[in-house]
Amino acid sequence: MAVVESRLGRATAFNSFFGPVNFEPGINTHIHDRLWKNLKTNNPDVQSLLKKGMLVEVSETGSQFKD
Repeated sequence: MAVVESRLGRATAFNSFFGPVNFEPGINTHIHDRLWKNLKTNNPDVQSLLKKGMLVEVSETGSQFKD
């Protein structure tokens, strides 16, 4: 699971090839890796928000939370 911080002021959904991904304001901890990788690679809206710092990837593949 990827952990992504949304600095957007409201809940927002983006479409990936594998289905929609919903972001709530704040830390989003249950974003499937496959969906997140597809979004950040292929979705121009997400790419723009990443560049502007409105979406921030905190960790990918649960690396921050391993036992």
